[in-house]
Amino acid sequence: MSEEILAFSATVVGYNHIKKEKVCEDASGNYSDEKMKICVVADGHGSDNYPRTYRGSKFAVDAVINCIKVFVNTPASVDVIKDEDNNYEMMIGLTTSILNEWHYKVEKDYEKKPFTEAELEMVSDKYKQIYLNGEGVEKAYGCTLIAYVVTDKYSLGLQIGDGKCVCVDKKGDFSEPIPWDDDCQMNVTTSICDENAIEEFRFTISNQMPLAVFCGTDGIDDSYISSEELYALYRSILKIIIKHGDEVGKKEIETYLPELTKRGSGDDVSIGLIIDRERTKNIESIFDKQAELFELVSGLKEQNHQMSIIEAEKKINEIKEDISKSQFDIEMNSVDDLASLIENEEEYIGVSFEV
Repeated sequence: MSEEILAFSATVVGYNHIKKEKVCEDASGNYSDEKMKICVVADGHGSDNYPRTYRGSKFAVDAVINCIKVFVNTPASVDVIKDEDNNYEMMIGLTTSILNEWHYKVEKDYEKKPFTEAELEMVSDKYKQIYLNGEGVEKAYGCTLIAYVVTDKYSLGLQIGDGKCVCVDKKGDFSEPIPWDDDCQMNVTTSICDENAIEEFRFTISNQMPLAVFCGTDGIDDSYISSEELYALYRSILKIIIKHGDEVGKKEIETYLPELTKRGSGDDVSIGLIIDRERTKNIESIFDKQAELFELVSGLKEQNHQMSIIEAEKKINEIKEDISKSQFDIEMNSVDDLASLIENEEEYIGVSFEV
């Protein structure tokens, strides 16, 4: 894979957890080699009925990285592009292996260190009795999970529970390709510890490599009132990285996350990122226009913009037209590149036939 592709992750304990002296229940991780880039985040459940959720989230991150590495290194993995037509047979196999490894880690952890009365002090009587009987132990380790992997042949994402996966395509458009689960509402979420967890995973698969991918636990998206505000955060991160480099970008993220949880959700926050720096830099001007548009629209909503409504609407339309033109130029360049590739291939074939 290109050396211009960066994988990064970071986790910060939530502001409310610090005040309550609770451990961080989030976990995150990333992995890079010549074949793949992986980022993953996991969010432990905040209820006292899940006393080892902070360990479960770490186990989930380790399990998903291990299993995705094995999956990508399997020659047949490229066939995952057609998996949607096959009822996600390959993706279900991948998530089954993740669940199996996670359960194995949980069982080994419990065998090594069974629950104590002190550990279960805040657990409800119902769950306490179950845990002390050695039943349903996996519930104590429950968590959500989001992971994404990029290869030269395909990219894919998987998720169980809440949080959001946001992708940026070659035109600079932001989207959430993994379908939302309506069972995740307010403080209720599906979990890797559910009996039917294999049925609760959602997927996205593409033969296109996104310019950038963000995986974030719900502590991040709950800090914003709209998807556009969340996209503005991610856009600013991309701009910092392409302008100032990896190390500055990483430092800015690690510095900003504590501020985000303090003024936002108060929850633990984790972020995973994969970015193609070279391709992203090529559309920096689109990000600038998107940021200008966002600021203008936000100012109008807050009724603190100096422009009149008519002037603002005119400016908004101008910016949108500029963005559309830039995106059209990108599409045309892509078509020209493809035509050139086909032409070169034909020339190569012609020469080989002549020989």
